[in-house]
Amino acid sequence: MSNYEFVAAMMLKYDSNLATTRDIIVPENVTEDEFWRNYFYHVEKIKKDLGLPHRLGRQMFEDDKEKLAKA
Repeated sequence: MSNYEFVAAMMLKYDSNLATTRDIIVPENVTEDEFWRNYFYHVEKIKKDLGLPHRLGRQMFEDDKEKLAKA
């Protein structure tokens, strides 16, 4: 999350809807970290869906999860 701190601060400054949403749901529904983790996950997912460079890893399938659990 430290990579996103500056971006998060700028987003709050320039996007009043985001700031309002954050103020409504943090901390009653989610923590500050959960809010930003979800927000940036969705940003990265949109970038991936548009074919832009993103920071998401490949999708993990059930057999991959089982292999990791056994390791």
